[in-house]
Amino acid sequence: ASVAGPALTWLLIWGGRAMILHGESLAGTTLILANLPLARLVTVLKGGGDEMVVARALVSGNVLWIPVVLLTLLLLWSPLVTAWRVLAHRHRFRLMAAFLLLPLGWDVLLKRVWLAKLLERHPDTIAGVPILVLLAYSTAILVLIALRSPTRPEQMLIVTKSGSYAAIQASNSGTWRIR
Repeated sequence: ASVAGPALTWLLIWGGRAMILHGESLAGTTLILANLPLARLVTVLKGGGDEMVVARALVSGNVLWIPVVLLTLLLLWSPLVTAWRVLAHRHRFRLMAAFLLLPLGWDVLLKRVWLAKLLERHPDTIAGVPILVLLAYSTAILVLIALRSPTRPEQMLIVTKSGSYAAIQASNSGTWRIR
């Protein structure tokens, strides 16, 4: 049961990375950051979190904390670097820090104050994931799909030695055409 929650979160984080790589920069970055990737690491660093629960269930005896931290960092690295690269903003560092840190405060408030009370009243789960959480994820995914718009194709201008030029444009399907 403890595997279902983090598995869904990691699937969504890596799904966001895949969306970025397929031209859906805004939707992919949103999907990565909306799943609070920093919270995954912080809970493991504190010796808790779903990843540690799963590790303790898989390995009898004392679970080594460092391998779980390293695995979490490994799982986070590529999606976060991919999101970082598509943030074309003058204050990219501040923006990324805000997207990683500010939702943690909201998450604590939401989980400890509001969601805890709701889950007490509605404890039903599917594969260990509370139905309310699945409904929230489903709603977020549907809104993301409804509001998404593919990233505009890139365009390059190439100037030849003779002084002529050609515009090369990437299409959403990944092909290039010369105009």
